[in-house]
Amino acid sequence: FYNEHRIGSVPEWLNGPVLKTVRAEISRGLNPTTSLEVVNKKKYYSWILYDWANSAYATVVLAGFFPIIFADYYATEFLETTRTLLLGIANSTASLLLIVFAPFLGLMADRKNNRKLFLIIFALLGIFSTLILTFVGKDNWALASIFFSISLNFLPISMNFLAPY
Repeated sequence: FYNEHRIGSVPEWLNGPVLKTVRAEISRGLNPTTSLEVVNKKKYYSWILYDWANSAYATVVLAGFFPIIFADYYATEFLETTRTLLLGIANSTASLLLIVFAPFLGLMADRKNNRKLFLIIFALLGIFSTLILTFVGKDNWALASIFFSISLNFLPISMNFLAPY
């Protein structure tokens, strides 16, 4: 950062009052990152809350809830080995869909220049698909797998739209 400033070019993301504050701190020999931390405090806490909720999802739903409930409620009509296979297929399918669609959705959000809307839409889709899992009936493993795959895909995809904020 210091080298870029000395050369005369300024990073694109610095503008307006932030740039003035950074230039003033550099001229006084201070570290400009401290003022940026104050400016980005809202973004910082927003990220913390979002990451906290996403971590709770990963811990509760992915690691704790879904594998156990899938075996003991959604797929009781199958042998244990078949249940494990079905769960593995659901996880693999969700991951493959994420690999395929995430770059295209990110490109679309960048082109439309509306990342915040995409963040909200995909986070809500992930949240509601997880909520709908509570209404899926016993031994309805296919429907449970579909909603699990949707929630497993859309919550991480929404993280792509959060990165610029």
